[in-house]
Parts: sequence; structure tokens; C-alpha cells
Amino acid sequence: MSTPEPKRDSLSKRTSIEDAIREQLDTAIKLWFDEGPITPIEALAYNALRRLHDLANVAKRGRPSLMISHILKLPKRDRERVMLPFDFAKHGDRRMKDIEAVDSRPDLIEHFTYEAVTLYAGAFHDLTVLMRVFAARYTLDHPELFGELGMPQFEKLIMREHDFAGLTRGEFLKKFQPILTELWIKDGWSPP
Repeated sequence: MSTPEPKRDSLSKRTSIEDAIREQLDTAIKLWFDEGPITPIEALAYNALRRLHDLANVAKRGRPSLMISHILKLPKRDRERVMLPFDFAKHGDRRMKDIEAVDSRPDLIEHFTYEAVTLYAGAFHDLTVLMRVFAARYTLDHPELFGELGMPQFEKLIMREHDFAGLTRGEFLKKFQPILTELWIKDGWSPP
């Protein structure tokens, strides 16, 4: 027997799993490009990554997160240490009562966000322009991680035809988002 659908009033908005994950990830990425505050970036990126991980494990859609899988296998004390910044941003319960501040790891958040982008592509066979531009910046910032795979086509184009050295995140977004949008529209794809 299925659970009846709750009544919705005229002010409610229905959000799909894909919408929720996309909105969290795009918001985290936008804040990251704007060099916004780390706490919301951290919370949004982690939530999107965790939701994608759970979607893969429960609904068999996409693949599980390697990073989340690794964290979940850590001994309890180490897992709690790694999770502290995320829990601190989300919870106000007794576990946080004696904690006044936490140390964030912006480098780790970049890796979480990139993995979330790749898992989103695998689960939903789509990327937003922001996700694609973030992936390009991440790839260019971390070429050592792509040695065996080689540089993706868009990044090769950027490196061959444009100077991105020294650009801030915001400048990079401003310069390359229109280029990517134009390329995708030319190929018959219109970004959401």
C-alpha cells in the first residue's frame, strides 16, 4: 500500500531529487566562484555529495562517492573529526554544545564539490553551465590529478586559446561561462 500524497497549498513548491541536488551544488559553486563564506559552501557541497552517494546506494542511480565511502569506513574518532565542520554547520544539538569553532578545509571542499559534479553527471546525464565551468577550473587547478586520463577537451581549448593564469575564481567564471555557453549552444544544446 502506498502512502497518500500530502496536500499541497498554493504556496508550496514541489522539488525533485535532481532539482534539490542541482540547486545545492549550483549554489555551492556560485558561492565558491564568488569566494563567499566557507560554511555554506561546505554544507551545500557536502549535502549534495552525500545525497548523490545515498541515491547510488539506495536507488542504484549513478555510483557511490569514493570520498564518502572512505569517510564512512574510518574509525569512529577519525570519522567524527573529518565530519566535524559539516556537523557544526548543520547541528545545534548536545554534541556541539562545547564546540565554539571548527577548522574548515577549503581544499577538501573543492574535491567534494568536484566529485559531486561528476556523480551528478553520472546520475542525471546532465551538467549545468556552472558545474561545467567549475569542473574546468578544478581540472586546470589540479592537473596532477588528471595525468593518466589526460585533459578534457574544454580545458584543452581553454589552455590553447585563452590565458587563464592569474585569474581569480570570479574572473574565470566571467570569462569562461560565456565561452562554454556559446560552444554548447552552437552544438545544439541549450543550458538550463
